[in-house]
Amino acid sequence: MVLFLDRGTTCSGSPFQWGVFAVIVGLWFTETKLRILRQRHKRLEDEKQELQTTADVRLRRLKDAGRKIKLLEQDLQSLEQVVQNLGCSEPAQKTDTLKNMSILYVGGLNTTSNAMKSFVRKLGGELVHHLGGAGKKELSDLPVLVANADAVIVPMDNVSHASALEVKRACKRLQRPFMPIKSSGLGALATALSQFHAG
Repeated sequence: MVLFLDRGTTCSGSPFQWGVFAVIVGLWFTETKLRILRQRHKRLEDEKQELQTTADVRLRRLKDAGRKIKLLEQDLQSLEQVVQNLGCSEPAQKTDTLKNMSILYVGGLNTTSNAMKSFVRKLGGELVHHLGGAGKKELSDLPVLVANADAVIVPMDNVSHASALEVKRACKRLQRPFMPIKSSGLGALATALSQFHAG
């Protein structure tokens, strides 16, 4: 709201005129203050939304970290239990528990492949690792690998859907034990191997 005063306007006037003038000035100040408050409110709402988004992302990361910690703790417990069940007084001690079984492991991480192979060798078996990819070459290799294996283990948290289906079909056709496991950790593998041993 804009207030115009003529050059010839004097400060004299009736009380009514001054009252109207005061109301007009008051309205102008109120509208200005309201506009500033609305802008500030919008800015705070935007900041609140940004903070909420950041908090949601951090909460998801925290939950993911919690799940990973839980899996690692389960792996550790599984390994300790398996070492006891398989009669290994020391982790480095080699046994004949698996009796030269050939285990095909489809999926998981390439970085843990050597540790898994070493673990299976200490139990008297042999592990063949297939990364479980979805490419033509990877899928075409699976039937031959299943045919040469005594048992197949598939970590369901780290394998392509196509590889999991292909290896399951090959196991059924070739009558090989097929064991899907929840995670690609060494503890989950150890638990699966202990079940083969128990069987």
